[in-house]
Amino acid sequence: MLVPWWKRLLGLDHSPERAARRTWRRSLPIGYRVRRWVGALLVICLLGGGIGLIGRRNPISWIVEGLNNVRDVQVPVTKLVAVTQPDTANLENNPGSAAIDAAITTAWAVDWSDASSAGIPTVASPAQTPCPHPVSATAGSSGWLLLTFEGTPRITAIEFSAGLPAQDPGRLQEPRPHAVQIGTADSCQTVVLDDKAEAQQFRTDFTTSTMWIRVLDVFPTTAPDPVMRVSITKLRVLARP
Repeated sequence: MLVPWWKRLLGLDHSPERAARRTWRRSLPIGYRVRRWVGALLVICLLGGGIGLIGRRNPISWIVEGLNNVRDVQVPVTKLVAVTQPDTANLENNPGSAAIDAAITTAWAVDWSDASSAGIPTVASPAQTPCPHPVSATAGSSGWLLLTFEGTPRITAIEFSAGLPAQDPGRLQEPRPHAVQIGTADSCQTVVLDDKAEAQQFRTDFTTSTMWIRVLDVFPTTAPDPVMRVSITKLRVLARP
């Protein structure tokens, strides 16, 4: 009768055939048995080393990363710096760092006018929008939010709390972000936001040391006393562990 594999693995196979094989192995010279174990260990090492060479990475890290991908594990990126570019667009009370701190009473903001989006394709054609680096920003432009990470995390999602908080009476006085560009040296993605204060998450998949955020289009304000600036209260970046 065929013995289940798990019984053989756990040593629960007490059949006569199994006992005979065990007795035969124990009768072998000690040198031969040592060579068998060394050979098995070498095969395991070569297999692990081959995987490492193919991916040029630690085999254990490769396995852990695969599990994280399957389980879709994401963690907030906490080691980053955010600044407004160009410097001339920085607002003293709304610096880039306000977008990534823990306080909901602070926000990153830049001035906005009808000229801020002049010549930029809007929500209707985001794929046609160019994705320049913030270093190309000129004095008088609305400004980018430039983020610099420690290392090169694999960014899997970005979460925006666009505009001021819902309870802030100034929310409707400002135009609110509608289309936002997420740029890196190798990728460009435009996301379209709803006009709400709650956090909105968008999936991404890139590895980078720097990233920039640029508001392309806004929900206009209809307030009789408008404040012409556009704000992002909070920005949360998620990545693989």
